[in-house]
Amino acid sequence: MAIQTNLTQAQVQSALDALRLAMLSGTLKVTFADGKSQEFQNTEAILKAIAAGEDLLREMGGQSETRCAFGQTKRGDGPQGAGRLFDTW
Repeated sequence: MAIQTNLTQAQVQSALDALRLAMLSGTLKVTFADGKSQEFQNTEAILKAIAAGEDLLREMGGQSETRCAFGQTKRGDGPQGAGRLFDTW
């Protein structure tokens, strides 16, 4: 489903930065780069706005979903197996 917007990717990213800063600072009032402010009811509403902004950015960039990759090494310099982390460190 395509989201229609007249915002650029930079503007959406700037709005996301402002929303994340509000979450980190514990405030419900967000001031965006264009000078406009919005007061949210709770942190859940801010989290929903962040999720919507991230979805919009993904769609603008042509990505369909979030991708996450985890690296593994075979050097043998870390603890091996469950429960070994605290046994060896």
